[in-house]
Amino acid sequence: MNSQKVKKGRGRRPKYGKKIESVSALARVLKASAQSANIFMYSKSRDILYSQTIVMSKALRRKIKVILVYKKTALSFLFLRATLN
Repeated sequence: MNSQKVKKGRGRRPKYGKKIESVSALARVLKASAQSANIFMYSKSRDILYSQTIVMSKALRRKIKVILVYKKTALSFLFLRATLN
C-alpha cells in the first residue's frame, strides 16, 4: 500500500472557476483589449475606451455582463444581466 496519503483541501471544489480579486484588477487585465467608441454626453461628443466580459455572480446566481468604461481620470463600470441565447 501507499504509505503517504494525498492531502485534500477542505470543502468542495469551486463550481464556477477562479474568483475575481477586485473590479480594479479586472479593469487592468481587460484594458489591453479595450475598444474605442464616440458617444454624445453632456452636450459634447466624447471618445471613450470600454471593455466587456461575462462573469458568474454568486449572489445573483446568474451570469452578468460587466462593462468597464475607461475615462481620462476615472473608471466607471456597469453590471447588466447577460441574456445568452
